[in-house]
Amino acid sequence: MKLFIKTLLLFTLFAVFFYCISLFAWGHLLPSYLTPNLKYKMGLSGYMYTRLKEVKKTKAIDVLFLGSSHTYRGFDPRIFAGYHLSSFNLGSSNQTPVQTEDLLTLFLDSLKPGFIIYEVYPDNFITDGVESSIDLISNNELGNLSFNQAFKVNHIIGYNTLLFAAVRKSIFNDDAFVEPGRNALMGDTYIEGGFVQKDLKYNTETKVYTPKKWVLNKKQVASFERSIKLIKKKNIPFVLVQAPVTKNLYYSYTNNPEVDRFFNQYGAYVNFNPAFNLSDSLDFFDEHHLNQNGVIKFNEKLIQQIKFQKKSVYLW
Repeated sequence: MKLFIKTLLLFTLFAVFFYCISLFAWGHLLPSYLTPNLKYKMGLSGYMYTRLKEVKKTKAIDVLFLGSSHTYRGFDPRIFAGYHLSSFNLGSSNQTPVQTEDLLTLFLDSLKPGFIIYEVYPDNFITDGVESSIDLISNNELGNLSFNQAFKVNHIIGYNTLLFAAVRKSIFNDDAFVEPGRNALMGDTYIEGGFVQKDLKYNTETKVYTPKKWVLNKKQVASFERSIKLIKKKNIPFVLVQAPVTKNLYYSYTNNPEVDRFFNQYGAYVNFNPAFNLSDSLDFFDEHHLNQNGVIKFNEKLIQQIKFQKKSVYLW
């Protein structure tokens, strides 16, 4: 019996070792379309690598931005600096509440924000969070954040990406990697403070959407509620913001009032879609994201609606 257990243990260790090495070789040598269950994305888009490097050196800010690409492409720290407000944009691609919760847990005490703007796009309360977890695992040092994301999302792609990252970081010195601040192919420029500015372009698409409803994922709602509880426990004033998308996209959802009622129950909340008059073509570069003209209008409007005080939030 002892021999059997010893043999089984040795076989298991060998199998894990072989799997990790094979996975690394597979992911390192083959193109991504041949590795559907492995998505390692260090420095490929969204500037999460640079953002995580910068946030670790950032202390005591006035405003913290949380959320998806609507956040890191939608809240420009330079505009807030014009109102003497220091800020950091901790948005990430397709960031769901599962990722927001871990980012808050990791950085809230060091950033010590005086105010939080949490962008709550309903679509990010629907998804499984796999894409955003891969973004964090790929672009962060191996640690609690990466392990938490893999286990919380609980998907084969996340586990494989974590294993790939572990082997890679044991072989290569990723600390020496420097992400170019300018991606000419994408037309993106990283701005200090976590913002990504898109070269000025205009939305020329007019898609026809089938009417649908937002159906929020219970797992995402639970993470969201824990984040709100943490923010309130720290006594940090906050506002939930639904950032503008094109009218064509927004009104393709038939239960927007229901979603507004859901967010309103957690605290100060502003939906900038119904009343904020932006042009679907001139103020957006696609149906989801504002161009820089739209960003300026949106940020100025938001600042006008929020009176920043140390312990209070006033909307008017």
